[in-house]
Amino acid sequence: MSRAILVLRIWLAFACFFNLAVVSTYYGMTGILGSKGTDYGILVSSILLFLSYLYSIWGKTSFVGNKYIHAFLMLIPAMVLIGCSSYLVHLQITMADFYNKYMQGNQAISYNPFTCDYYGYEGSGFGLCFLMQSYNFAPIITGIFVIIEVLVTLLRGPLHPSKTEH
Repeated sequence: MSRAILVLRIWLAFACFFNLAVVSTYYGMTGILGSKGTDYGILVSSILLFLSYLYSIWGKTSFVGNKYIHAFLMLIPAMVLIGCSSYLVHLQITMADFYNKYMQGNQAISYNPFTCDYYGYEGSGFGLCFLMQSYNFAPIITGIFVIIEVLVTLLRGPLHPSKTEH
């Protein structure tokens, strides 16, 4: 059993929990505010990654015997997180460019999608803006760290010893 991989997976379980908390809070908050758009790819991938890292820490055996299939199955939700979140960031940048080019009229305000200045959030409203920005980037960062963990596990070996090593 590699202690370095165990520590990496514990850290990733915490990162996946943070990502799941941000995603769940964001959807709860947008549900209260009346927005009904839900990206189930991000939500389901966040849940799967969190549960898989919890099982990888406390589980005694692996569900999949082949390490390459296991790596592939871990990369699927990571790529969904990165792909969906990157597309959302791309849409925000496109919307900001469109707004700044066509919709301003006589306004002297330029729209920057990754700051809270435009929205006028101050005090308690800053938390909502921080939540929106965290929802944009927490899944991307989590997906990148999952890819790093999968590569480290493939190079260094599994967390639990195989039956032939006993």
